[in-house]
Amino acid sequence: ILSGKDSNNKDNVVIIELKQWKKAELTEKDGIVMTALGKGLHETSHPSYQASTYAAMLKDFNTTIQEEDICLSPCAYLHNYEEDIVIRNIFYKEYLDKAPVFLKRDSERLRDFIKKFVKIGDDGSIMFRIDSGKIRPSKQLSESLVSLLKGNQEFIMVDEQKLVYETALWLTGKAKTEGKKVLIVEGGPGTGKSVVAINL
Repeated sequence: ILSGKDSNNKDNVVIIELKQWKKAELTEKDGIVMTALGKGLHETSHPSYQASTYAAMLKDFNTTIQEEDICLSPCAYLHNYEEDIVIRNIFYKEYLDKAPVFLKRDSERLRDFIKKFVKIGDDGSIMFRIDSGKIRPSKQLSESLVSLLKGNQEFIMVDEQKLVYETALWLTGKAKTEGKKVLIVEGGPGTGKSVVAINL
């Protein structure tokens, strides 16, 4: 996270999702890619999805960001990744529009992106205010439920939550032709099982 002021003296925060990935593979699941994590290939959230949801959660829950109207600008930087047809594929356009991806040869473009929002340093005061800000949802639960019933996505899913959600949808599609499927979701309190269930 980098904080500072733009040329209009407005408070800005740039959120950069750093990845050491060298390659990824397309999947059929929205916002999900396959890449090497630990031992072997695993499905995980696209870096642009991750960065944009982190920004959205901060905006939804941090009172300092809400009340002071601090601008959040997410992006992803894959500093070992060469250009290919996967990571900036049109399939991920919705997330790339919210949080652009910068690759190995894009360091100057990343620099320009940061300078657009952080022209002047702030000695950490913006981050201090955000860190000290109260945590509170920006919407009432009742408002969110009404919106959900209208088909809108209200509860942001991060990382594993998004993967479980997309896997459930994918299995639903498979069940139409292959018969019933079972997905068991495990996790301790606060890991987001209810968020996934509500979205489903």
